[in-house]
Amino acid sequence: MPKFTVITLLSVIGSISGQSRESCIASSCKTFKEVSTLWCHADPTHFCQCRTTASGTWQEQVMPCARAGTFFSYKRQTCVTVDMWDQGECFGADESLVKEPDAELVNCGQACVTYADITQLWCHPKDRNAFCQCRPTAVQKVFEPVKMPCANGTLFSFKRQTCMQEGLWTESCPQ
Repeated sequence: MPKFTVITLLSVIGSISGQSRESCIASSCKTFKEVSTLWCHADPTHFCQCRTTASGTWQEQVMPCARAGTFFSYKRQTCVTVDMWDQGECFGADESLVKEPDAELVNCGQACVTYADITQLWCHPKDRNAFCQCRPTAVQKVFEPVKMPCANGTLFSFKRQTCMQEGLWTESCPQ
C-alpha cells in the first residue's frame, strides 16, 4: 500500500511540474506565420514552438530558454534577461507584434524531405551562433532549410539539439 501512495504522489508532482503544450498561451500552428512564430508559455522560462509530428501535422512543443535566468519575449521572439523582459507581452500576445521572420536560405547539406530531416536541427555551415531548421514553405508539405539564430551568448549543439551557454558547449557537429 505505501508503494502505491509514493508512486501516485510522484505522478502528481511530475504532472504539476511538467511543461505541457496545454500551457502554451494563445498559440496556433495552422498558418505559415503561426508555424514560424514562437509562442508564450505559462512558465516564462519556456516558450512554445511549432514542430511537425510523425503524421506530418504541426503541434506546439515546449522548449526551455537556453540560458538560465532568461525569460521568453514574444515581441523579440527570443529569451531575454529580466531587465529587457516585459511580463505583459505574453498575457495579451498580439500577433501584430511579431514580424515575419527574415528567412535566410542556406545550403545546410541536408534536404528537408523525410520526417527525420524535418524534425532534426542541423549545424549552420559557417555560424556556430545559429542552426539550420527545416521550415514550411507556402507550398503544402514542402520544407526548406532556414538559418535560425541562437540567443545571445549561446552556441548551437547538434548533440543536444539546442543552443547552449558558451562555457558548457563542446563541438558536436557532424563533419
